[in-house]
Amino acid sequence: MVLALLLAGLAAYVALRTSDAADAPESAVPQLVWPVSSGLEAPAPVDVRIDDATDHTWKTIAERDPSPSLAVLGETYDYGRQIALTFDDGPDPNVTPAILDVLREHRLKATFFVLGYKVAQNPEILRRIVREGHTLGNHTYDHANLADLKVRQMRDEMQSTQEAVDQALGYHYPMTLMRPPYGAPYLGDKYMLPLFQRVMEEQRAYPVMWTVDSRDWELDGQADSVAENVRTTTGKKGGVVLLHDTHESTAEALPQIIAQYAAAGFSFTTVREMLADKYGVEPDSIQPTPGG
Repeated sequence: MVLALLLAGLAAYVALRTSDAADAPESAVPQLVWPVSSGLEAPAPVDVRIDDATDHTWKTIAERDPSPSLAVLGETYDYGRQIALTFDDGPDPNVTPAILDVLREHRLKATFFVLGYKVAQNPEILRRIVREGHTLGNHTYDHANLADLKVRQMRDEMQSTQEAVDQALGYHYPMTLMRPPYGAPYLGDKYMLPLFQRVMEEQRAYPVMWTVDSRDWELDGQADSVAENVRTTTGKKGGVVLLHDTHESTAEALPQIIAQYAAAGFSFTTVREMLADKYGVEPDSIQPTPGG
């Protein structure tokens, strides 16, 4: 009898909590994560429009590296004294055009990890990035910390950004390069890494971190300090430089950064080419040429 009463009370409590959660706003509902060790399968992936060649390349690489990536912690890849310039958090109506002007003047290509909501606000700038031969990468729709999200929400962040880019360009531009905001879960909350890697596999996306942090967000307004920080934190083998096309001082520092690298004997490449070299494949099979 006592056991029956306890079970009935528990059932009533669960029903009440379920009802409360259903009526609560999204932000008020606890964000539960699909348990890694539950033994249960995560929700089925949705259609992400993966090109056959891209899919084949991913599977080929995954036979050697279960989680293909670039510039993540512990990586032993030799960058061969090459530098890949990357810019996060744009496109920005003021700073991104200034950075594009500098890159065009020096005939350099970079990778722009864009936010979906800023793409929607600045479609013409996005079109200019692609038109001038730069590469786009996914940086989520609203700079979400992926370590705080459910699997479904991780997918939504990526796919919403993809949709914003496709709408801005007027055609499908498969973004296979992905930089997680805050470096999460690589730089913290590492228990979430298996879930994150599962989503990357579903999306056939290559996470790209960095080896040189300009800290331009912290040195905002200090162009010389940004350039000096990049110089002193770059290893002898080169690597991937993290910058943000949301700070005017970053645009101001860029010519000096480029000059420093040239004087030190570094050459410039892109993340796309670095990944292709790392895994011994063609760049177009990592991420197809824009508009191709």
